[in-house]
Amino acid sequence: MKTRMALLLAAAIGAHAHAQSAASSSRESVVLSPFVVSESSEVGYLATETLNGTRLNTALKDVGAPMTIFTEELMRDLGANSINEILAFAPNTDPFVGSINDTVGNGGEFLTNAVQYVTRGGTTNVVGQNFFGTVVPPDRYNSENFTFTRGPNAILFGLGNPAGAFTSSTKRTRMRDRYSAEYRTDNYGSARGTLDLNRVLVPGKLAVRYGGLVENSAGFREPSDGLQRRHFGTVTFTPWKPTTLRFEFENGRHHRTVVRPWPVYDAVTGWQRAGSPLLPTAGAPTNIAGIQNVGANPTLVLTGFSPAGTSVEPMSWRNMGRSANPTFPTVPNWSNLKSVTDAQLFPFEANVDGLGSSRTARFNVWTAYAEQQLAPDLFVEAAVHGARDRSLVNNSFVGNFDRLYVDVNRQLPNGQPNPNVGKLYVESFGTIIPTLGESLTKRATLSYALDFTTKQPRWLRWLGRHQAAAFFESGVNDDFDLGNLRTQNVSPLALNSRLGLTGAAAFPAAITNNNNRVWQRFYLDPATGATSAGRDLTSVYPTLYAGQPLPAANANGVTPVFAHIGNGGTAATTRLITRALALQSFFWDRRVVATFGWRDDRQTNWRTGPGTGDANGLFPYPGDFDARRDAPASRRDREGRTFTRGLIFHAQPWLSFYYNQSNNFQPNDSARSVYGTLLPNPEGEGRDYGIKFSALGGKIRGDVSYYKNFSNNRADSSVRNGIHGNLQGDLNNIWSTVNALTGDPKYNAPPYATGLFQWSDLNTGYSDGYEASVTANLTRSWRLMVNGSRRGEGRTLERGSIIQGYLAEQLPVIKGNAAWMAAPTANDASRTVAQVVGQIENSLANFRALSVLPADSLLTARWTFNTVTKYDFPAESRLRGFGLGATARLRGPAVVGFAENAGIFDPRRPYTTSATQDYGAIVSYQRKIFRRVDWRLQLNVSNLFESGGLKAQRIVDARDGTGRGLGVIYRVLEPRSYALTSSFAF
Repeated sequence: MKTRMALLLAAAIGAHAHAQSAASSSRESVVLSPFVVSESSEVGYLATETLNGTRLNTALKDVGAPMTIFTEELMRDLGANSINEILAFAPNTDPFVGSINDTVGNGGEFLTNAVQYVTRGGTTNVVGQNFFGTVVPPDRYNSENFTFTRGPNAILFGLGNPAGAFTSSTKRTRMRDRYSAEYRTDNYGSARGTLDLNRVLVPGKLAVRYGGLVENSAGFREPSDGLQRRHFGTVTFTPWKPTTLRFEFENGRHHRTVVRPWPVYDAVTGWQRAGSPLLPTAGAPTNIAGIQNVGANPTLVLTGFSPAGTSVEPMSWRNMGRSANPTFPTVPNWSNLKSVTDAQLFPFEANVDGLGSSRTARFNVWTAYAEQQLAPDLFVEAAVHGARDRSLVNNSFVGNFDRLYVDVNRQLPNGQPNPNVGKLYVESFGTIIPTLGESLTKRATLSYALDFTTKQPRWLRWLGRHQAAAFFESGVNDDFDLGNLRTQNVSPLALNSRLGLTGAAAFPAAITNNNNRVWQRFYLDPATGATSAGRDLTSVYPTLYAGQPLPAANANGVTPVFAHIGNGGTAATTRLITRALALQSFFWDRRVVATFGWRDDRQTNWRTGPGTGDANGLFPYPGDFDARRDAPASRRDREGRTFTRGLIFHAQPWLSFYYNQSNNFQPNDSARSVYGTLLPNPEGEGRDYGIKFSALGGKIRGDVSYYKNFSNNRADSSVRNGIHGNLQGDLNNIWSTVNALTGDPKYNAPPYATGLFQWSDLNTGYSDGYEASVTANLTRSWRLMVNGSRRGEGRTLERGSIIQGYLAEQLPVIKGNAAWMAAPTANDASRTVAQVVGQIENSLANFRALSVLPADSLLTARWTFNTVTKYDFPAESRLRGFGLGATARLRGPAVVGFAENAGIFDPRRPYTTSATQDYGAIVSYQRKIFRRVDWRLQLNVSNLFESGGLKAQRIVDARDGTGRGLGVIYRVLEPRSYALTSSFAF
């Protein structure tokens, strides 16, 4: 690849003299680059050109691929700076708020994904910048525009998501001096400042541009702090008219407190209804109404970081009591989760996880471009892109442990009076997931335009005009998941000695044993404002990998560390080679436009795990691994070809009809079935049929379309542990029991017990619906954007075929062995294998009942409507300088649960939420100050008529024979909020 790139660049630069001569002899100025969208293509809310159709500058009216472009002025009026602030105004698109299949309720998707949203009913996190994949959250401070593409697009992202993708273009230098600064604050105390400085050093040849961002953000949940420190720079050098060299870089730090959209879970209300009982002595029987046992295993609890209550010495809370989890009617494996719905008990807006739930990323990104015009209609661009990012996911509340309890013990475990009896608390052990990624991508693109309409003889004009782009790309990514490190006490024997624990009450000697987890208990007191529990422990506890010496034991016997116990930790190298061709042809005086795209992707992947543990049971640091060197046998080669086909017929200057078809695929090198075999590559295909129209000389532009998105062989993780039941956990429980009964180790590996290995199954189906949008610059002062969508019924064609075949094979074997069926299970002695088999059969029945539903039918609004409008009073008006605007985001009902028949879901009787309506207002004022400085002040009001509260996210059958639904999980609604932005430009 290095040789190809060198030859290409040498040919390009070596030909500049000839190209310059040819260009000057044929025309006065050089043809504009096909790789750049002109500044004049965006006026107000209207964009007329895009690179997101064919990777070449194309008129938006000639592109059939569905997309929405957010121009600079539209984002300014919205007061939006990031993808998360604008995506709710894109057609058929919404922020990700959780999944009904998330039965654990830990909200892990919010932690592990920098950006995630839902479009056309599917969830996607595909984000690109300048057509390079990126993990850096896009921001307006260094972006020209934001573009949402819906459905698959083979030319842009052959390895994308069938739901859609997001792309942005970084700011370029301009050959004129321009400077601006902006400051924004809001009623939550956020502060954001940006700089944009463009300076011409050599007129017409050399310019530089710098963008800076400093932001301390906050939200309506407390706390929800965020921090950004980012720097962006770019330089453009045009030594000759046909030649452009460009370099850009960005580095920074992005930190955000991750806030789950629901309030804390409730384990208090049932205790109150039972009369608020308390346990008189340590170890007193806990089998009374409203109280449950903490557990029979030794449990180390620390209270040193508690924001309320009284800190007590570390000790084991084995067989102590706490308020009981709710026993409301629930569906299988929803873990008795129920949101707090009484604001007097605990405020909804409180972010209980607090600063202990966060994601921090440090990144460096750079790109170098060389662009050359070889002939009047022949261009070449070579680009090299490098990125390095290091992130840390900090999760103080794993699983569903952000649950509110009451300490019901009058005595501490040591028999002393409990100073915290009757107080609210939450507790969990903590984890961190550090990751490291490095990538280097090289790309060469050749563009050529051939126009027969100007040729002689005249009949050649029937051959039309054509423009083509061919590119070759080669990239290597090295990704290191440094492990899921858990808080463990590495001096358990010293703790046993201090507490005098022996036998079953003693902590085990193995430091990686689950019973040596360090649980942090946080006592809370809403009356004093102590409602946030989590803490970032990474600055307090050290990390510990294999081969590292254990820290010296503390005097109290508690020596916490983040220990790598083998749950995660991989090194992966991915090499991707892409060849692609895009062709757009114009016939019949440009009335017929045909688009064709072809792409070939070949991916090779190497992956290695943490290996074996050392004498302490710790696993090694994966950052020292080299997947290609250490695990050559792990090589996986996957390839696929994708395409795009489109046709547009401009029936009238104001009316066009279009059809677009495109597909994509995602190489699968890790998702496995219950048998342990790799699943096939997921594939997607999208079809769009629609019309485009315009009015008032192009001041109004719009489109209406019908879409149908197919998703084939999608890896479906919800099959193993979804709304229908915990199939993986129940199967592991049975096979662990069989292993203990038979002594045969084969039952501890696939296709039997799967342990930490998380299997998936296949899901094939489609979603469909209608989308419409209108964008207008009605006058020089009045701008408007309106869009909406209506989702169709969709259909699942196949789901869970592998696990259904597996259970048909294995359940008769298990049920045919009477000794197995009668045995208490290894992981839960209160249940026999026969009872677990019954649970599996119930889960299977529920799975079959729901498997016919389309994947996008849950938690997705049936229809959406968005609008933004702004009017700036003209200079001759008495209100000159002022502007007024409004926004609206309306969402239809969504399915959030199902009624039941004899414990089996009935998909014909869904539970739905009510429609939602969010309105906003915009007020602005602008004028010149100091003669040449443009000053603008803008107030944005969001959720204008909203006062907060809850909205149901899950509803279950009351199981009382009436079919009525009970809300169990709720989403917290944001109340009215204000943002004030002041900007200066000259």
